[in-house]
Amino acid sequence: MIQFQDISKSFKYNFWEKEFKALDKVSFWINEGELVGFLGANGAGKTTLIKILMDFSRQDSGEVHFSKSMGTTEKEIRSSLGYLPERAYLYQHLTGREFLQYTGSLYGIKKIELDDLI
Repeated sequence: MIQFQDISKSFKYNFWEKEFKALDKVSFWINEGELVGFLGANGAGKTTLIKILMDFSRQDSGEVHFSKSMGTTEKEIRSSLGYLPERAYLYQHLTGREFLQYTGSLYGIKKIELDDLI
């Protein structure tokens, strides 16, 4: 299970403008085995919430909780999540294997472990 509890996130486009609240105390949970899709207008916070789930961005307040079945360490939990962005960014100078090694290293996975996985 994944539980989002009172997740809030604001952005500021530039110094002079007011903050834009992308998420305001969003709470819900996803049970094990459920398939979930996010629908909403542009700017509704769908991508922001997914980036918080993936730990690509940090929320201003609130918490994301994961059930023990997903793992007990950050590494175990992250290895059970997948993410495919709408516009995947590929590094032209890296091979597929090099890209996987690079992204794995960002999560602290040792090279020898990555080599076993690839």
